[in-house]
Amino acid sequence: MELIIVRKLRRIVFTCILIYVGLSTFSQNTFNTLCDSAQEEVNSGNLEKALYIYDKAFEQGSTDSLKIIWTATICSMCANELQDEKAIIKYNNIAIEYGFADQAVIEQQLNLAKKHKDLETIEKVLVGLKDKPELAKKYTLKLMYFYYNNKRYSETLQTAEELLELNPHDVTVLYFKGVALLNTNQDAAGIEVLMDILAEHPDNEKANRQLGLLYYNKASAVFDKANKKYKSLTEPTRLDFHKYTEEIKKAEGDYKTALPYLEKSNSVAPKEYLGQAISLTRSRLKQLSQDDK
Repeated sequence: MELIIVRKLRRIVFTCILIYVGLSTFSQNTFNTLCDSAQEEVNSGNLEKALYIYDKAFEQGSTDSLKIIWTATICSMCANELQDEKAIIKYNNIAIEYGFADQAVIEQQLNLAKKHKDLETIEKVLVGLKDKPELAKKYTLKLMYFYYNNKRYSETLQTAEELLELNPHDVTVLYFKGVALLNTNQDAAGIEVLMDILAEHPDNEKANRQLGLLYYNKASAVFDKANKKYKSLTEPTRLDFHKYTEEIKKAEGDYKTALPYLEKSNSVAPKEYLGQAISLTRSRLKQLSQDDK
């Protein structure tokens, strides 16, 4: 009985294999036939009709990845002739998805996707290139910038960590790691990373600016809140005044920490908003020192 069942199962499996092979062969032949028809339209200058037929070929599919890449490249050139940028993006996506890694095409794809605000395509292309050893570092760095510019700080941090495995001393990547930590509520770790940068590169403008603004903003938030609350009291008590002075002292400490970082950053790369922050910090520190007297 068991032998009969085994034989039946073998026949079923064999039949399925024959069907699969037959369908694959049919699919491949259909893909090639459609591509031949599309090429005739290209030769006749009927580019829109050619792309319509090529799309039908892609829907049919093929097991030959090189054929798909070649066909997608032809389609991209046709779309370029038609000045259809969204179609160029579509066909470049197909070629890249199947392993095409020509840098000119990749840069064209990224530029067009950026122009059309196609964030999904940008991310998909950059993530896919992480598996290409000769391109991984360059485009993983771009991926980190992409995540940072789109305020995706968890992904920024993860990508920075991947890059630091390749070069643990890359100052640019360390900086973005530090900023990503600050933006994922990991202030202590972020400050430590930025301080490590300044230990080796004390004139690093970005690390100085980031630390300066961090402490400046903390100080200003505490200072403004304490002042507003205290001034809103019609008859403040001694306890109210004590709480107020405690908060002000915290702000004073952060202002003192912020000032040298702000001054260093502004001396390297002057910016109007840094000058304003420095001026306000000095003014408040002077005011607070006079209040202590």
